[in-house]
Amino acid sequence: ISTLLFLLFTLVPAQTQNIEKTGGFARLQAMGNNPYIIDPFNMTVNSAWGAYYSDFIMGDLGSTNTAFGNDGIGQFIGANFKVGSNMTIGAFLARNDFSGQFSILNLDPYGVINNIGGIVPLNNIVELMGTFSAGKNKFGFGVSYASTTSESNPAVGDPTVRSASQLGFNFGFVSQLSGSLLLDVSLSLSLPGATFEQPNVAETSVSETIISLNARTFIRMSEKFKLVPVLQFVTTSASGEVPTTGTESESVDLPSNSIFILGVGFMYQTGDFLFAGGPAYLSQST
Repeated sequence: ISTLLFLLFTLVPAQTQNIEKTGGFARLQAMGNNPYIIDPFNMTVNSAWGAYYSDFIMGDLGSTNTAFGNDGIGQFIGANFKVGSNMTIGAFLARNDFSGQFSILNLDPYGVINNIGGIVPLNNIVELMGTFSAGKNKFGFGVSYASTTSESNPAVGDPTVRSASQLGFNFGFVSQLSGSLLLDVSLSLSLPGATFEQPNVAETSVSETIISLNARTFIRMSEKFKLVPVLQFVTTSASGEVPTTGTESESVDLPSNSIFILGVGFMYQTGDFLFAGGPAYLSQST
């Protein structure tokens, strides 16, 4: 499936030459989920941005379809603190309805765990991250984890154990390559999986590997205008083990996915206002 997307052009308070410590998911949504701006929420995709947002607490109360309703989704909280002259450490806590994209905080985004019935869904996920600054180069690393386990010991019949987990890694890099060029690159790996165990029967299991690459450059064309090329690529592969007879099992292939997004946008900044947006091409295959 290929789609041409046009992202919302939006007029908002601009970032000054020094990156401001304001923003978040609500701001990005208000701007049409615009990838052509710099925002603290970028830390959830590229941990290296934590170098720019030290001593910073960020969160979201979530969104709801009713006034003061109990149907809010997307709540999360995070904090990032400076330790020493060139390092930061931080953490995020999110739920399974985390609203970001291409992040190791996204729990089982393609539903591979649902291939095993009776699994308690993954819910809360924790990410720990750190950054190291070497001049104009910022390096980031993040690791996330979530797990659930459900044991059944019936009075009649065999005991069973169902478990699910997800481990994620993020490697980020942000560099001011020159006075007119800022590079933002991150690589993420997520490994969701689940197992079902019972006596005298081979284990049933599913696992998935999700690799995502995100890259942006901010090219200053003039004092007020920046060109922002964006590349996003995600590929997934999944497989499972199912019992055949007794303790024997066989491997099965599960659906895979590939997503490719290429966009070229701009930021026009004058005074305290920013005008940003642009088109993006999306191709998805399964």
